Amino acid sequence: GGKAMELLIEPLISDITKKYGIMILEQKKFDFIQKNYGLNIPEGLKNRRCDFILIKGSNYLNIEVNYYSGSGSKPEEIVDAYITRYNEIKKKRGYFIWITDGNVWKTSISQLDKGFRNLPYLLNIYFIRKGLLEEAIKEIFDKSDDGTINPFIKN
Repeated sequence: GGKAMELLIEPLISDITKKYGIMILEQKKFDFIQKNYGLNIPEGLKNRRCDFILIKGSNYLNIEVNYYSGSGSKPEEIVDAYITRYNEIKKKRGYFIWITDGNVWKTSISQLDKGFRNLPYLLNIYFIRKGLLEEAIKEIFDKSDDGTINPFIKN
């Protein structure tokens, strides 16, 4: 599930980062990022591992990727966890994108809706193929350092 999705998404993220001169790190802990790149990381996330971290200047973006084929509590728990992560990262002027897909979302509409209402960027494979991942990354890294997040949702 998750590892296969990362392998699918990584080349797409890599192409975008090359195009815009953005550094990409994979499977690193926030602590590593803070120590090596001097970024302002939330205290509660220092020991957490990221699927992808993109860095340009003083801006950073955490991208988390997963795929759920079956039902269960994991998708419901992960929505809340990613909303919390986004809110923590936002306080430190970082950015967050969640990429998820899979059949479980056909029956977990309320959780998916919760994610769309609370996360600035929630994408699936279809959205990525339509160019929305590149748009989101470009929008994030084109911003000045004024901390503006996403003009499309209330922050």
